[in-house]
Amino acid sequence: MKYSEQRKTISDSDLYIFNNEKVELYSSFIYEICIYNIYKWGSSLYGYKILNSKNYIQPKKSIIKKYKDYTKMIEISILAVTVDFAKENKLEKFVKKHEKAKKSSKA
Repeated sequence: MKYSEQRKTISDSDLYIFNNEKVELYSSFIYEICIYNIYKWGSSLYGYKILNSKNYIQPKKSIIKKYKDYTKMIEISILAVTVDFAKENKLEKFVKKHEKAKKSSKA
């Protein structure tokens, strides 16, 4: 099953927490690599790619190059981990926090 097909069947009960981010269980590690242009007024996504790897790569953010008007930054995020990795690192299951309903005020 392809990763994109599996994502359609993922529910919150299938998610785990790793480095304060939600990850899924999969047969290999799945990473998202994004390149951003950072300007004084904000940032924009230059491009991204989803990669599949049998090896763990440390997620990180780093500056590639500074230009006169902007800076290029690369970010590697982990989207899915292997079952063995989850067991070795004792990852906790993701628990969705329910928001409290707002009380209606009487006028």
